[in-house]
Amino acid sequence: MSEEKIMILKMLKDGKISEEEALKLLNAVGEKKGEKAYKPNKKRNEIHIEADDYDVFDASDKFASKISNFVNKIVSKSLQTAEEGMRNGRVYANFSFDDSKSFKNKKFATLKLDLDKNKKYNLIINNTNEKIEILPSSSDQIEVYGKIYYTNKKDIPENYEFINCFIDEKEVLIEPNYSELTKKDFAVSLKVLVPAQDFATVKASTSNDKIKLDSIICDELYLTTSNDYIKIEDSIVGKSELKTTNDSVKIKDSKFSDLLINTTNAEITLNNTPFVNLEAHTTNAYVDVKDIFNSAENIIVTNSNGPVTLELESVSKNVKLNLRGLNKYTCPVIFDDDRFKLDKDNDELTTASLNNDSELTLFGDIKTSNGPIIIE
Repeated sequence: MSEEKIMILKMLKDGKISEEEALKLLNAVGEKKGEKAYKPNKKRNEIHIEADDYDVFDASDKFASKISNFVNKIVSKSLQTAEEGMRNGRVYANFSFDDSKSFKNKKFATLKLDLDKNKKYNLIINNTNEKIEILPSSSDQIEVYGKIYYTNKKDIPENYEFINCFIDEKEVLIEPNYSELTKKDFAVSLKVLVPAQDFATVKASTSNDKIKLDSIICDELYLTTSNDYIKIEDSIVGKSELKTTNDSVKIKDSKFSDLLINTTNAEITLNNTPFVNLEAHTTNAYVDVKDIFNSAENIIVTNSNGPVTLELESVSKNVKLNLRGLNKYTCPVIFDDDRFKLDKDNDELTTASLNNDSELTLFGDIKTSNGPIIIE
């Protein structure tokens, strides 16, 4: 979103200009930059794009009402996101008025790569503004399926290779081919089918879209996206780092050694997933760790404005948990097992201990606010 549009929306939010004046200014900015004017879809309460000669001021009162409702709903979110994006040197596509993602054309591409079963490859998949799926294959090859969305405003060679695939003795690289085109010209949704063999490292990164992983075995796993979820199933992983924003991280029926999870404003859930060390951070949501197994050694969880639930029924070790931020009104601790002993060290820290007559101990450090800590 341009600085001019941000300023217009801010003036509208602060009551310094009317809705009619804001519409006039937004349209004027669009004309100045050669953009397109806004037009409503009469069947649905949405904003769509129309040709340059459309006059927004000839719209009916009904349209003006729709614009008013629309602006009221998005103005705060748009300003917050756009201003943050400008500070960080980026603008999130989800909240931009730029229509560069409205690609008119679509095609499909399929590529296959032969692997040596006796080698442990690094698998690297890069993308932008589209999803990545890494799924099991029934063949001995890596199969890459790309759904390509591309512009009709630029002459693109019919045989242009939208996807780059590279393989050598150690690495497999899959990514959109932006050597001659840009991200404004096309985007690719990637589905990569992987044979049942071990990988040294699996690394997948995108933005503003989801990452799904199923039935992968690797020593190290790194998944990074933003504004969408990460989901993992039926995988065996050593060290891992999972990072997103404003959406959930969900893992089930998998196995990890070291598991690091970072997100914001969304939940983190683990189901039937043994681990040795877990570190999970989110805000304004909940953390739910089901079926903690005896393999667990360390658990660190931070949250705010939401509950944290740990299910320890399968743990036969001794348990020692540092509980932070407890408050009997806004952040109580709830135990299913009355054998837990509570020791309040100070206003900030309470220790919960369970003696199972074991030589081993599971350690934890749990912090939240405005939500209970539940130990099942």
